[in-house]
This record gives sequence, structure tokens and C-alpha cells, in this order.
Amino acid sequence: MNNNYSEFLIDKIGNYLPFIYPQIEDYEIAIICIISSISYIIHICIAITIIKSWKVSNDMQSAYFKSVVFGNFIDILNDLSYNITTFENQIKEIAEYLKYNCNDVHLIIFMVIRFISNFTYNIQFVNFFFISVIRFVTTYSPLNWNMFIVIIYSLGVTILKKFICILPYNYWENSFNYTKGVKLGRFTCVGIFNISKMNVYYIMAGLIHSLIIISIILTLSVLYKIKKMRITQSTFHSNNLKKAKRESRMTIYVIILSIIQIFRLIQAQLKYLPIKLGGYDESLSYILYGLDPYINTLWLFLNSISILIISEVLRDRIFKTFKLNILYDKLFKQNSLKKVVALSNSSPLGAMPRIKK
Repeated sequence: MNNNYSEFLIDKIGNYLPFIYPQIEDYEIAIICIISSISYIIHICIAITIIKSWKVSNDMQSAYFKSVVFGNFIDILNDLSYNITTFENQIKEIAEYLKYNCNDVHLIIFMVIRFISNFTYNIQFVNFFFISVIRFVTTYSPLNWNMFIVIIYSLGVTILKKFICILPYNYWENSFNYTKGVKLGRFTCVGIFNISKMNVYYIMAGLIHSLIIISIILTLSVLYKIKKMRITQSTFHSNNLKKAKRESRMTIYVIILSIIQIFRLIQAQLKYLPIKLGGYDESLSYILYGLDPYINTLWLFLNSISILIISEVLRDRIFKTFKLNILYDKLFKQNSLKKVVALSNSSPLGAMPRIKK
């Protein structure tokens, strides 16, 4: 077999989609940073709006909205720490610098950031599970202490993973075959209990990834319950109708998160179960490394946008909190007015000619 990298699948695809390579170029850094910054701003605005509403209203004091606020800060912390560790591994200039200049200070900083990244990653999955549970049991009983449980559970799983790193900083073995000759690097990391990679996979699959499947099942159950309630009840009081619509919008938000989490779940599975095409080509693993920053940033962005689109009450309060009422009216109120006018004009009464006296 010829070791020329042109034989690998990643180069056949990379000719058309250059961003799949694991090395991060300057334009990719710009894209990731811009999208992340926009997402941070939206996340912070959502959190501030919900927290401020607690002083004047009970509408957003439920465990559901508290989980959303908690999740927003965790999302920002995870994306920031993840991007730093990814840039450290996958930017050529940083890899070259650390290869020849790395010291204990660099190592300690990396270990702390890596631990935060792993910890918040686990919290995201577990918090998503709790949001799904809240949607499932919200009409029966509130959940207390859920944030404390999420943190302790996620911390326990994180400790079982490999987060203790050692010197030296080395280049990835054979990475130049999948990066057009660019050498990327990493620290060697181990777990405190010396758990093998496959055992870490089983731990993650059993304690973290399985929660996503349960979350999706619970979310579908809630959606079915709402649909059934609408069918069985022939009449609705206005309050019941508003409540049903609100429950439906919240559930749709969780469904959107479920879809994104499925992609992250598949991504995590492939990381622990590398596939060699033809017995030697590890392109899928390296393509996954190349797409990693985009998937993580896309998760953050879609999460922030989806809750704004779905929650009308929250969206309205955000625009009012940050004095954007005029923009809000132009974006939403005028569109609603146009729809009403269009419907009235298309109705039989709207089409009737006026009688002249």
C-alpha cells in the first residue's frame, strides 16, 4: 500500500468540502468565533430576561425555565472550553509551538480547561434529560434539587474519564496522512483509575448516552399526551387553550434539542469506535475531528435560536428588556397584522362589495 494521502477517503471528499480536514484554518477560526459570539449574546440575553422576570412574575419560575437558564450558562462554558482545547490540538501554529516549547504551566492550563470541557459536556446531556423529565411530569409534580443532582452526577462521570495529562506534547501519529501533510498535536491523557478506552466508552454509553434515548422517549410521550388532550376535549376554556399551546411549544423546543443531541450521540459513538475503511483508512475518524468544532458551535447556535422562535412570551420579554420594541414590532407584530388583513380579504365577507347608499 502506498502511504500517499491521496488514497484516503478524506481527500476525495476534501477536494469539494475542505472544512472536513481536522486542521483548523484561519477562515474556520473566524467562522467559529463569529457564530459562537452571536450565540453567547443570545444565551446571555435569554438568561438575563428569565432571571429578571422572577422578580415581577411567576410565569418563568418553573423548574423548566430554571433548567433553561442553567443550561445556557453551561452551554457557553462548554463551547468556550471546547474551542480552546480544540484549537490547541488542531491549529498548526499552536501545535508546532507546544511541541518545542511546552512546559508545566501549559499542561496545567490545558488540564483545567479539558476538565471543564468534559464536565460541562456531561452536564449538557444530563440537564437535557432533566428538561425532558420536567416536560413529562410537569402536570403532576415539580422537580426540586435537579441542578444539584445534575452537577454531582456529571462530576462523577467526568472523574471516571481520562483528564489527567502528562508531558510531552506529541504530534498525532499518522495525522499528516489525513491533513495534507500538516502535523497536529496533543497531550497524552489518562484516567485516575486507569480505565481503558473501551471501558470509558461503556461508562459513557450506560451513564450518559442512554439518557438521550430516554429523553427522546419521554418527549414523544409528552407530545402524544398533548395531541390526545386536544382531540378528547371538544371545548377549551381560553386559559386551557393557552396552556396547551405553551406546553406544545416547550415540547417542540425539546424535540429540536433531541435531534441535535442525536447527531452529538452518533459523533460520540464514532469517537470511541473508530472504523478503518479497507483495514487501513481512518478517514472517518479524522473527518469527525474536522466537523467537531462546527457541530459543537451549531448545537449552541440552534439551541439559542430555537427557544427564541418557539417561546413567544420569552421573545417578547427579551425585546422589551433590551429596549428593542421597535425592532420587535417590525419583525413580528407587522407580520401578524399582514396575515390578519390577508385572511380577512380572502374570506367571503371580505370579498363582498360595499353597498352604496
